[in-house]
Amino acid sequence: MNSSTDGEYIAHYLEYAAAGIFSIAGLTVQSFIIAMIISDRLKGGLMTAVDQIIFSLGLSRFVFHFLSLWRILYIAFFTTIPKILYIILTIIGNTSAFSNIWLSVLLSVVLTLKISTFHNGIILHLKLIILHRIMHLLAASVLLSLGCASFYFVMVNVIFVKHSENSTSDNISNEGENSANSVVIVWLLVFLVIYFLSTALLIIPLCLHLKRIKSDDNLTCRVDTYIKTITFIIMSFLMCAAYIIFTATNKFDINLSVAGMFIIWNVFPLSHSVFLIYAIAKLRSHFVQIFQQKNKCFFSR
Repeated sequence: MNSSTDGEYIAHYLEYAAAGIFSIAGLTVQSFIIAMIISDRLKGGLMTAVDQIIFSLGLSRFVFHFLSLWRILYIAFFTTIPKILYIILTIIGNTSAFSNIWLSVLLSVVLTLKISTFHNGIILHLKLIILHRIMHLLAASVLLSLGCASFYFVMVNVIFVKHSENSTSDNISNEGENSANSVVIVWLLVFLVIYFLSTALLIIPLCLHLKRIKSDDNLTCRVDTYIKTITFIIMSFLMCAAYIIFTATNKFDINLSVAGMFIIWNVFPLSHSVFLIYAIAKLRSHFVQIFQQKNKCFFSR
């Protein structure tokens, strides 16, 4: 009996250790992205619209990974979180998660506008507005995410309390939880639909334009740029969609521990950031330089 209890105890802490490792890996990757953008800026480099979005995205994900690590450590050692602290952490965590979605959409839009050669007046006007008002859009994304996170938290709790008041003591928990979970699922699916529509609106014109220019042998470089951008947009959507779908389906009766959920929640932003380093030339070149320097130091010993 004792050996069984000890085994469960060890497995419990191994799960939390794994969740902590993923959070730390996420913090490391986001720190690299933030540091490289700041380093380029301090060296006198121009901070482009793409750099500003990537910096904001890295910062948002850094907050998410940090809060995940903090909550993992707190739950592992203290079991419960004080109510006021839980509310603050939940709203900040949801704000960073929603910011991740909005900023990913904004990054896809800006990358599309930067490479596009559409001569439509509306597109050119939109390009001018977005590329020159990027700070306003970033601030709007954060405020919108904060509003969504606060509304989401209040709405779920109000519905839970309302059902609890109208239910008998036997089914208070089940009815309230099921109603709150239904709201969460609908809310997340709305975000998924918005992201899907924005991705489709970007991909379809790019694919049609790519088809037109592909026949020109002199535009091989441009074709390659279009293909890379389309790939990036699709991969970004798939990773965010996987995160949203997991969070929604997690509201059903899935046999996952708290640590297991934190592992999966951290995997998606971590994976997308690694892909971001690979896809963005500036970040990739910085990573290669650091990797080569570390190898030289290692082999020179």
